[in-house]
Amino acid sequence: MNCPLCGSENVQRSKFCRSCGAPLDSSAEPKVTGASVPAAARSEPTPTMERTSSQALLSSRRRPGCITAYVVLFGLFAILLIIATLLSSQPQRLLDPFAAGLLLARLIVLTGLWRMKNWARIALIVVESFSLLQRAVLAITGGYSGAGWTDLAAPLFSAALSVVVIYWFATHRAPFD
Repeated sequence: MNCPLCGSENVQRSKFCRSCGAPLDSSAEPKVTGASVPAAARSEPTPTMERTSSQALLSSRRRPGCITAYVVLFGLFAILLIIATLLSSQPQRLLDPFAAGLLLARLIVLTGLWRMKNWARIALIVVESFSLLQRAVLAITGGYSGAGWTDLAAPLFSAALSVVVIYWFATHRAPFD
């Protein structure tokens, strides 16, 4: 799909031009092509057009607040978890391949989420699903200490939170490129 304003090539499902930020109407054919507009008209957009294009580009790339909150809070949680584990009496827990790999994968995914990448959205769903699987295996095999409901409250809350995160990212594809 070509931009009606600057004529540059864009992905078919794009809402805004990657070059100039102009809104793209995917249902209509481009009204103006680069060849049919004089060079002087293309090189000097009006101030109103410039402002509108910039605003369109900014509004299309805005990160929803829940994604910002997730990335910031989970990033802080991961850093605090690493520090707490190193300062604990069992720093070797960081060497557990599954837990360390899951933590590293989440940190990589957080970087992609911050940049609003679709691969990060998909990877987050996969990583959270593996995390749910890990919690289920620990619950079944008796990996959580004690038998009281208070010992299971944190893992159950964490599992419920993972389900909500998986659901949200699975149903909200629009903000990601």
